[in-house]
Amino acid sequence: MQRSNNIAEHLFNVKHRHIIFTIPSELRLYFLKDRSLLDILFEVSYATVDTVLKKTFKGTFYTGVICVAHTFSRSSDWNPHIHCIVAEGGLSGFGKWYPRPHISYDQLRLVYKQKLLRKLRDRMPNFRNIADELYKHEDGFFVSAKPMEMNASDSTTLTRDIKRLVKYVTRYLGRPCIATSRIDRYDGHTVTWHYDAHVGNGLQRKSETLSAEDFVLRLAQHIQDQNYRMVRYYGLYAPTGNCKSAIDKALSNGQLSYLYSPSKHAMRNYFCHFRGAHIYRFKVDPLQCPKCHEEMEVIMAKSKGKTYLNPSTRRRYTKMSYIVRDASFDEDD
Repeated sequence: MQRSNNIAEHLFNVKHRHIIFTIPSELRLYFLKDRSLLDILFEVSYATVDTVLKKTFKGTFYTGVICVAHTFSRSSDWNPHIHCIVAEGGLSGFGKWYPRPHISYDQLRLVYKQKLLRKLRDRMPNFRNIADELYKHEDGFFVSAKPMEMNASDSTTLTRDIKRLVKYVTRYLGRPCIATSRIDRYDGHTVTWHYDAHVGNGLQRKSETLSAEDFVLRLAQHIQDQNYRMVRYYGLYAPTGNCKSAIDKALSNGQLSYLYSPSKHAMRNYFCHFRGAHIYRFKVDPLQCPKCHEEMEVIMAKSKGKTYLNPSTRRRYTKMSYIVRDASFDEDD
């Protein structure tokens, strides 16, 4: 929730497009052995969108792109790809917004393939022969750029669909690559699980069985290096850059506005934490005393047989905490 909210706070109140960039199976092993190549995948994805959107525009043209990296497929195999939240248009240096509702799939795919192979060839000299072979076919360089299915005639509908897009893109960053509900059987030696694979234009239920060790290794390969940024902001959405003056002009003359007003950011962040999320979902304040309706103070918490004291109240309530931990109270207490 916090990650989705942080991304949404950067977005402008314009139409956005969800674009996915994938790589062919021949390249996946390179990205697994050298994870720093994911940086190239980020850069190429943004450069492709930026090139295609500003292709027919003469002059300064700033695009806004947020890139999110996913490394696993439906079968939990190593399949790195980039999800991009792209503003359908760009901003001129004078602060005027130019919409770009039409995005050519063919141009995206061609520019993406050329930029990615060129970058990899410069990075790895022994990659030249493989790059020359991959230039000859289109398979694997799949680009999806379907517009959001929405009726954006009013701002409420537009806001709702962009919010859904942000949640869809970021939810994979906050969970393992396989849910426990998909594990069908474990006999102490092998693990059997199922997934819905893409077959033609639909999905087909498939199952797979691996030894426990191989299953854990398949999941562990998706653990990223510490402090590695899986979400990156480019162009209009970059925290720093040359387009800040153009953004200020567009905001002042009404060409652009934020999806969520900055004055509401504190309130939205509040509902992304424990207490606020409880109030938002269940309409109940978990820290409000049900009898006197005053705010309660967290003294201690218990988890898996261990007791954790709140550091700010440790000195005042140490004796009380152990009484609460060891005693059993009835409902009236």
